[in-house]
Amino acid sequence: MDQSKLELASSYYVNGDYQLAVEAYSELKQEYPANPLIAINLANSNYKLKNYGKAIQNYYQAKKIIPRHKELNNNLSIALNEVELKQPAMLAFNGINLLESLILVLVLNVLFIFRNRMRLPNAVKSILSILFILSILNLCFVTYEQKRKHYGVVTEISTKAYSGDNKAYSELFELLDGQIVELVRPGAAWSQIKYDGSLGWVENESLEII
Repeated sequence: MDQSKLELASSYYVNGDYQLAVEAYSELKQEYPANPLIAINLANSNYKLKNYGKAIQNYYQAKKIIPRHKELNNNLSIALNEVELKQPAMLAFNGINLLESLILVLVLNVLFIFRNRMRLPNAVKSILSILFILSILNLCFVTYEQKRKHYGVVTEISTKAYSGDNKAYSELFELLDGQIVELVRPGAAWSQIKYDGSLGWVENESLEII
């Protein structure tokens, strides 16, 4: 990593030049998209500018890589509380992730295989069997959540959802900066989204993919 660019971005943030920090961290993020700490610093800079939607997106992108990071989760909670919007459960992010689910299945699988060789009460063996089955079901659920469900976050002050994929259709509801929505049918210019149980179409320029 280019340490001089990182130090420059950090100096912008420390000195309160948050717009310059956003620009510097955005450039670094393009170069190192898998680095979660850059995403966190970019999120912190966007939060300082009250770009809540962009900050929330950056936090969740980092959360994909380091889901149990204490500072990340604390800052994300602060940003979500700041916007005071009803958000979806997003179990793929807020529960145990795919890797953790897989590790749990593997550990319980070993215990399940050797349960009869271990001197355990029958009740404990039964509990291990149940836990192993539940872990497999959980893995299937988490896989579905993380592979099939996709989310976006509104990054404009407000945007309208329409009944179709252009503004000639009727307006259905308004979405505010920082609102997370489920992407039902992504498109080139418009995407169908689900918000609080309702479907609508939103311009892609108003959304950022999580």
